Parts: sequence; C-alpha cells; structure tokens
Amino acid sequence: MNSSWIHIDLHIHSKKSNDVVPNDYTGEAYTADDLISKLKSVGAEKSIFSITDHNCIDVGFYNSIFTRIDSDEYKNHYGCLVGTELSMFDDLIHDDIFHSLCFFSGRETQKYEDALDELYNSVALKKRNERVNMPDISKLFNVFSSKGIKEFILIPHFNNKNRGIAGDRAIEHLNKLCFNAYEDSNNIKNISNSLKVYLDNGYDNFPFVAFSDCHNISHYPMSSSDLEDVGNISHIMGSVLFPFYSVKTSLEEPRLRLNISGVEGMRKTLASEGAVTHFVSDDDEKISLSSYQNTIIGPFGSGKSLLFK
Repeated sequence: MNSSWIHIDLHIHSKKSNDVVPNDYTGEAYTADDLISKLKSVGAEKSIFSITDHNCIDVGFYNSIFTRIDSDEYKNHYGCLVGTELSMFDDLIHDDIFHSLCFFSGRETQKYEDALDELYNSVALKKRNERVNMPDISKLFNVFSSKGIKEFILIPHFNNKNRGIAGDRAIEHLNKLCFNAYEDSNNIKNISNSLKVYLDNGYDNFPFVAFSDCHNISHYPMSSSDLEDVGNISHIMGSVLFPFYSVKTSLEEPRLRLNISGVEGMRKTLASEGAVTHFVSDDDEKISLSSYQNTIIGPFGSGKSLLFK
C-alpha cells in the first residue's frame, strides 16, 4: 500500500450542530452522497474528512457515511474520522472558553457520544455551550479513560476566531499538554498570520492545519457565503484506508506530511518528474512505488535487498 497526498477537511458541520448552538449551521440537511458530491466538485477524488458538530456526534449520520464509503463505488477513495468540536474551559490555557476539534480512532459512534454526554454532565444539548458546563483538560482525559477511549487527537483553534486561542501564553501551555496540532480556517492571509505567531515564538516544525469550518454545505468549501473561497486548503501524506493513523503520523511529522496550499514554507505536493522510480518488477510481478518514502519490512534473509537488485 502506497502513501500519497490526500485532500483533508476535518471541520465540516451539519444541522446537528443546531441542537447545541442555535442557528450555527445555516444550510439544509445533507446526506453522505451530498457530501461526497461536494468533495468531488472541488477535485477531492480521494479525501479524509470528518463531521464536527458542537459537543455531540450524530450517530445515525456517521453510520450512514460509513455504509456509503465502504461501498464498492467509494471504497479506497474516502476515509472518515468520527469527530466533534468541543467547547472547553481551562484557565491554565486560556481565560475564556475555547474550541478544540476532537477525533477518535474507531467507529464506535455511540460510545463516543456517551462519553460526550458524561463530559458535559449529561445536560440537555441546548445547554452544552454554557461556560459552567465546560470541561477542562483533566476532566476530558478522565472521562475518555473511563469509557475505554485510549486513542484520540485534539486540535484546538488557534487564531482569529471568537472561540480561538492565541498568544505566547496559549502556545507555551498547549505545547506542554497533549494537543497534537492547531487549526485555523477562513483565508490564506489569516492562516499566514497565525503561522507567523508560531514562527515568532520559535516553533518552526509546527503541526498546523487549515480546514473549511463549513456551516452550509451548499457553499462548500467556504465556511459560509460571505467568506473568501479558500479551496482545497490542506493535504496530508497518508492513506484513506487508515485515516486516523494517517492524520496522527502527519501531525507527528508536519514538515514531511502536511501541506497548506498557498502558504509559504509548507511541503509541496508534487514531486519532480523523473526524479523517482515508479515501480520495480520481478518477472510478471509489478510493485508500484510512492513518489515519496517507501518502506519494506521483513526479517533477515527475507529478500529486501534482492527486491531492488
């Protein structure tokens, strides 16, 4: 299996967000097929995506997505992470509520939704955005651990958002904790400004991504109708067959595996033609190679060197 550059958008809302934040999602409800059609319309024939509604998971919608992307028509083209957009308050990090994307490694949608119910003290969905109910980092880890959720990724918003976090204090404390990346959206200028905060503070190997934060699927990939069209912003080096671990690895090796189109200093998605070997063959057996790193694993004497000779 080869790794390749894959379109990624891990911040798309659905109408379920309105159960928590009234009028947050401004468009019509959509299906898994509607979403895939939108991804294809922006050139994302292969994509890893997530529906990140506020503090909740639409179990039925996710299950319908998995059924669709597992079908023969879309198998090997789309990977989906179960995700949510958490509202959190931790005065070690920020003096107000901040938002953090959260992604899980499996497809146990009901278990994840049950964990969110406990995380927000089982209050009614419409009250999950009140500061008094906001969990801190410690509570999040305790609840997830009690539910047997061992693998998850947290990506807090960074800059230029009503619920964002920015500045030296946020960078210092968040990097000492267990966050895996920062996220921003809107337009290239704002993204570049956010990256400058990183660079000015000495973080040059930054795990930083940009997603659509789409609140109306009819305007995808824009956040809404009144914002700049940011297009297919982010790509990662990975595989749609292993969406969680592709994202995890890309955040651990951001210089090698992350790209934000139009932003200087990011890894390019195109290799120079003729600079790489595309395949090796042994009689009638042909093995295709990635344009980037290829890894062959096997015990001593298994024929790793012979393969290339």
